[in-house]
Amino acid sequence: MNRRDFLKVSAASAIGAAAIGGLPTKIFAQGNVGEDDNNWEWSDGIQFENVPDNVSAGQIPKPSGIFTVSKEFGKASLYPWFAEPGRVLFESSHAAAFENVLNELGEPKTDDELAAFAEAVKIEQIRLDLLIMREPTVDTVNPLNNFPLISDRAKVQVPEGGFTVVTTGYGVFSVGGVVMELPPSDGVVYTVVVRGNYVNGKKATDENGTLVCEKFPAGHAQTLVYRGGNGGFISEGHFRQIVGNTLNENKGNNCGAEGCLRNVIVALDVNTGAFSVVNAQPNGNNGNIAYKNMSHNW
Repeated sequence: MNRRDFLKVSAASAIGAAAIGGLPTKIFAQGNVGEDDNNWEWSDGIQFENVPDNVSAGQIPKPSGIFTVSKEFGKASLYPWFAEPGRVLFESSHAAAFENVLNELGEPKTDDELAAFAEAVKIEQIRLDLLIMREPTVDTVNPLNNFPLISDRAKVQVPEGGFTVVTTGYGVFSVGGVVMELPPSDGVVYTVVVRGNYVNGKKATDENGTLVCEKFPAGHAQTLVYRGGNGGFISEGHFRQIVGNTLNENKGNNCGAEGCLRNVIVALDVNTGAFSVVNAQPNGNNGNIAYKNMSHNW
């Protein structure tokens, strides 16, 4: 199945997700630097091997139809991977329901308010459970799609029609013949995003890929796997929250208790060899994060 046909199928399956709201992800992606691997001679800067010098723009997945992307992500050359509606992971329907009701009603102060709050959470959880049941683009976090990398070398599935995301302080990552070397840098966390092979529409064929992870700080890297088959993109809003968590001193332990200075997003499309490297860092003290493209090959 080619890019255009894949996105058409994805759009058909994601139409109901266009109105999805109230699904806080609460994914605290961990990407601590940890101890450097002193036996590895790192290159000066991010390096790619076995990628095309220039990929035609017509080959790049681009949001269209029901899929939309912000001007900021478009300008930063992130739109081949992120759009709305897109795939979402979140902790649990109960956690999401609790936060939705808290945002709507505020913190209960009396016993009567507490009773009403508890009832509202039950109703909201049922609503979200029904939403999850009918929406193929929404998954709850489980050990198969959210896990740390704890060995010195790891292999992670890149689902056919899906995505794999790894947050780490540094490492060497290879998939489909492409090698990405991400050297350690003070205050930097990397987020590696890999778009898997397009769905080929054939049963009894396996187009799942494998991301080989090496030279990363074992125990300080985390993986998110977005199952394939439905949803042409990762949700932009969902991904923005993940990036925000890596830079927030109150979310996780990235780069220590105070959070990282910046998040460098390294995104790859295995179908075309297209990549983008984007710098994300706080813009002032208002919680906003600025995304700026550093390089791309399309």
